[in-house]
Amino acid sequence: MKKILLYLIAFTLLATTACGNASIGTDVNPEYVKIFGEMEDVSEQIEADEDVTEVREVSSPALEDTNEASEINYKSDKTEATIMCYNIFYQNAEARAPLIEALILEKSPDIIGVQELSLEWVSLIQDFKEAHQYSSYGYGRHGGDLSDENLGSSEQFALILWKTDKYELTASGHFWASSTPDVVRSTAWADGTNTTFPRCINWVKLKDKTTGSEMIFLNLHLAPEVVNYTVRTNSSKLIIEKMEEFYGNYPIVLTGDFNMKLTCTAYETITQNGYNDMRFTAEQTDHRGSFNNWTREMDALAFADHIFGTPDIIVESYEVIDHRVDGEHISDHNPLFAKIFF
Repeated sequence: MKKILLYLIAFTLLATTACGNASIGTDVNPEYVKIFGEMEDVSEQIEADEDVTEVREVSSPALEDTNEASEINYKSDKTEATIMCYNIFYQNAEARAPLIEALILEKSPDIIGVQELSLEWVSLIQDFKEAHQYSSYGYGRHGGDLSDENLGSSEQFALILWKTDKYELTASGHFWASSTPDVVRSTAWADGTNTTFPRCINWVKLKDKTTGSEMIFLNLHLAPEVVNYTVRTNSSKLIIEKMEEFYGNYPIVLTGDFNMKLTCTAYETITQNGYNDMRFTAEQTDHRGSFNNWTREMDALAFADHIFGTPDIIVESYEVIDHRVDGEHISDHNPLFAKIFF
């Protein structure tokens, strides 16, 4: 009898282990638990949101074999891209621009999602684009365009840049984080909440000129944590809704300063509705936070910036770049960098 019980216990443990890493979705990511501890239970909050988009099952791309032959095989029919997400900080642009430019050129990302591109950054980013053959798309929080001559002093962009020689822009769009997303500068939600500043979310559809593969790339800067948790949850739902027409037809990448930790409802809204956090699906990854606040070390709790992607995207590497000059940070956020195949 004791022997039978031992067999049953062993079988149960094996089955539990085998199922533990099966998917990322409604289950807590095991890598998250290992690095950060148990995630707070937010399922009741999400279930209470009657209008949340139907939850999709999400799993990372399966790798049955990790040897070199298998690696070549499963990526051979995919298109490679490198992407960067970078909050460059809106002030003191003139002094820091050469440092940030040097870092971007060193990493040479194919596509960049930039946040906090303020008025004093506009001429500098235009010079960067011309010098290094990048194109861009994005409207500012007040509806301004980079080419506008009379941009307001409080204008800020969540801009998307891409290498001109590699991609063709085939579609683009933008909307505001509100219950009336097509209304310029709108901030109000139907539940009575408001964001402190308008938040314009930009997206592009890019076609690789060599392979013909297309992808959707979205970039944003959501309201900071001190404003209202509900505002970011509402924004997450809106993003899911707006991307629905592309979901399943094109790979989708979401980048931005989301101003949200891994345990909040807004984060769960995204990861439980068809998008993987690339830090958890990457073959080589980096579990550090990105918000350094100019002085702090990058600890595991300093999350604000994220790169999400649909399950059809293979993530080879994910990095939080800890780049300093003379020991000092060059922005209050460290950029994220990922190599993907789509």
